[in-house]
Amino acid sequence: MRAATADDHPALEALAAAAALGGRRPGLHLAEHLALPPGEDHFHLLLEGAEAAPVAYLSAGGSRDADGKGGAEIYELVVGDAAGSAGELVTAALGVLGDAGYGDVTCWARLAGARGVSALRAAGFSAEEVAGAGTRYRLTRS
Repeated sequence: MRAATADDHPALEALAAAAALGGRRPGLHLAEHLALPPGEDHFHLLLEGAEAAPVAYLSAGGSRDADGKGGAEIYELVVGDAAGSAGELVTAALGVLGDAGYGDVTCWARLAGARGVSALRAAGFSAEEVAGAGTRYRLTRS
């Protein structure tokens, strides 16, 4: 696992296309996210498989949701077929967010796909329906 950079964009676009998150093209946000320098409020993680090919990608930082101020958000979670250890990526992100002082963490299901949702559930996230917005996964930590 390592920090993702703008140089990873082409490989991550291919991963995002292969992940096919219910018809949504996750790569639309990849370029924006990778262009932001990592800091206390934003970071990118990449999980590599065989031959250093990316198998999962995560972007996270401070929540952008109106009801999530003070909490964190996983902005994008792209998990390919070969990412059996996507939970490792989520666990690492939770560690970074915890070190930055964030307690609650959210991730919208439409930004994670089925394999990402499985990793979120395994990490202790629970689903909640938000009227007019869809399913959000939330982890509350004290």
